[in-house]
Amino acid sequence: MLYGRSNIFRYAREALARHGVPARPFPIVPLIGPHGSGGTAVLRQLRQLGAEHPGAALNLDGVQDVGSVVFAAVHELGRQHIHGMRRVRRFPRLAVVAAALSYAGTAEDVPAFRAHVRDSLGTGDIEATVASWTDRAAPLVAVTGQPDLTRFLADVLGSLLSGVKARRVDGLAASLGGYNLLRKQTNTWREGLDGDLGRSAQHQVDRLLVAAFIGDLRADFNRGPWFVQRPSNAFLLLDNCDKDIARQFLEHIAGVRGAAYKARVRADPLLVIAVQHGTYHDNAQHPIASTDPALRFVRPDRKAPYPEHARLWYPVALSPLIREDVQELIGTSPRGDLAQDVTFLLAITAGHPAATSLLTKLMAELGRSTFAAPGVLHRALPDDLELSFIRRSQRGGTVADVLIRTLLGLDPAPVSGTAPTLIARLAACAAAVPLDPEAAKSVYGFNSWPDTIKEDLSVLGAGLWLTPPPDPTAAGPILPGTQLHPLIVRLLRHWLARSPTLWADVHRAYARYYDNQHDARYLTHTLALVEPTNRAPLTDVVARLEHEVANGLKTQWHGLLGQATAVPGRLPVSDNPSATVNLIAGPAVTKPSLSLSIARLTVAKWLHDDILMDPGRQLEPIVNIEDVLVGTHFPPPR
Repeated sequence: MLYGRSNIFRYAREALARHGVPARPFPIVPLIGPHGSGGTAVLRQLRQLGAEHPGAALNLDGVQDVGSVVFAAVHELGRQHIHGMRRVRRFPRLAVVAAALSYAGTAEDVPAFRAHVRDSLGTGDIEATVASWTDRAAPLVAVTGQPDLTRFLADVLGSLLSGVKARRVDGLAASLGGYNLLRKQTNTWREGLDGDLGRSAQHQVDRLLVAAFIGDLRADFNRGPWFVQRPSNAFLLLDNCDKDIARQFLEHIAGVRGAAYKARVRADPLLVIAVQHGTYHDNAQHPIASTDPALRFVRPDRKAPYPEHARLWYPVALSPLIREDVQELIGTSPRGDLAQDVTFLLAITAGHPAATSLLTKLMAELGRSTFAAPGVLHRALPDDLELSFIRRSQRGGTVADVLIRTLLGLDPAPVSGTAPTLIARLAACAAAVPLDPEAAKSVYGFNSWPDTIKEDLSVLGAGLWLTPPPDPTAAGPILPGTQLHPLIVRLLRHWLARSPTLWADVHRAYARYYDNQHDARYLTHTLALVEPTNRAPLTDVVARLEHEVANGLKTQWHGLLGQATAVPGRLPVSDNPSATVNLIAGPAVTKPSLSLSIARLTVAKWLHDDILMDPGRQLEPIVNIEDVLVGTHFPPPR
């Protein structure tokens, strides 16, 4: 999904255009958004830059360690062939690190350590050490099929050893801190210690690998005067950087660059763009929106004063689609009303790219039937429908099932038994308008569920479904005023409506809580209990609204009505929503009572406000007529 992402492509193209050695290190560019926000599609499009610029594209979904990322990048850079440009196949510092890590002698014998490094590089005897990483690196390469591990290892060894010359080994070791430092760091790591010492040793070796990788790129690209240097910078595209290992790799790059910048070492040529589906943890640096025109690469002025600190991160928030994007995505309307279709899609998806793409394909495949009863979220997906952004394991069932698996990673199967599943608890939280953790606690207690509100909402926070994102240091589960993404609200409420008993228990608990608080949201959850076979809650809501008419404040009364109809119910979807109004509230009569007019207005507005219940906006005349009739009962203004 590439709409609204043009600023990212412009930034990448401008950053990769080389004008001598970069005056500052490139900031790492995390592309931040929930699953399905189009980050993978952006990287797929950026990979096409490989025809002109050296680079690598990796998928870190299954990453196991930092070293495997480094060697996967080495492999991809080395195998790329661009006409008129030599391959990036000189990584001698990495070869020195590999040789150091293969040393099995005593830690105190520095001369023996130096001799081992030199001999290993002279004979190419680092294969076993490198193979321990390349076996884990090969699956990260963004290609289909099973990788040839033998060929993969051979390609990496070629890139490591091709730039090694015996007379330069001591100098390469010195650029990494010298033999003594290398011996200390690698010896601690080889001991395989547990606990804090082991983690510290692994961190040092990871930093060493990244420093060698960046140092080799810096030496390759910055060698000689500008007119003999490579004509382009390089890129590294990283998808699914959600695991701690992936984040550590990025932090190591930033750390290496920060140290080099402070030491006035010339900048490396690598542009790193990484997709993250979770909260960006540097709260001091707010991400810029992908649609913001200010998102552009600014080449530093070499004559400007040298800043004390380099900008090492440039987080970008993947913005939702806007009306113009959706209109362009649809192209032509299967219903003959493009504006209405755009409104329909935005109302359901709130501009979420993957969900919008899926529903657009359904519109093209199924035409008008997509919008007919039982509604688009209930629609079973055709087996032969091509869904390139959805994994095969996430397919099956209805449109709502696929979106729940894809976006939330949850099993949409209905609840069985009394044990509350995570999706049941999240759906209970989403039933409130707006999100209200305190009220949700009462729902958990009403249903005898354990108090896991903070842990449950952290799942939504980690997926960037909460706005603003939760503060990891806050004592409470979320900040006051936090909103849940409209699409996730709709999916979770839709799921909850499949279980009549659970739906009733949740809304009954909310209604009791808000009634005790004398909060108008009591009306919301009482109306949610209305069904064709249970009109009693509607009678209660109508009675309370009728009582408020006597106050004479029409604006305030309409606010109460809007609060009452804020949550979609679980009434049956119909091609004729007017018939549903007649069934639930009663048919129109010539001289209606105030209670009948309020009942018809409430139900008609309730259905009309939910675009899935009234996609053709058929109920607007009933809403207007009944509103006028109710208005005649308000006392005249004073």
